[in-house]
Amino acid sequence: ARGAAVAVALVEAYTQLLWMDPDVAGTLVDFIGACFAAHPHVAQSVFTLWAILKDADRDSKLPPGILNSLLQQLSAPCIASFARFARRDSPFAEEPDELEQLRSAQQDILVDIFCISDGQPERELILALLCGQLKKAEAAADLLGLEVVWFAFAGIAEALADEPQIPECYVAVLQSLFRTQAKSDSICATGAALLRACGPHFELRLPEQLAPAVRWLVSAVPYVPE
Repeated sequence: ARGAAVAVALVEAYTQLLWMDPDVAGTLVDFIGACFAAHPHVAQSVFTLWAILKDADRDSKLPPGILNSLLQQLSAPCIASFARFARRDSPFAEEPDELEQLRSAQQDILVDIFCISDGQPERELILALLCGQLKKAEAAADLLGLEVVWFAFAGIAEALADEPQIPECYVAVLQSLFRTQAKSDSICATGAALLRACGPHFELRLPEQLAPAVRWLVSAVPYVPE
């Protein structure tokens, strides 16, 4: 974690390292990408990179194309890290409260990445990577793998609550939820959160998913904590 913190501190203090020398930039980006896979605490350190980049981009301190390049290089390891460490069976959190904090923090940063990519082609890359994780989990009948991806999409949908549109991939995301037969308290809580976050878009963008959503919610009632 110390090495990751040093890398992020370097980027924060000397953001130009990411473009002035291609060799240095490549080494630094490769190291940051590897940090995402090391451990959730290490990943948490490098996740702050996105906040630094968001501020630098807002202040017009990034040359054209740099943010796009970083999104292309780091989105995949970032999302793979989220799918691994934010699972409800994650061995990296000893207490339930610790796990919830970990999940919430990683969801916030994933949403940040999505918002940073607004208006950029990398937004579709991020959605495609998440959908890839969804398909992988469904093919493996990995219920907790599905749950963590639904959790990610719920966070993104919340960020889009005031937007007139929601990405088309949400049709497939919701249908994967409706197909799931096995249920538990945690699965139903995440599913309900996803449906609630999609609520503003059912009338215009997701009308055919409304009836299945109601049926799913009714079937989940027995799992709602008293």
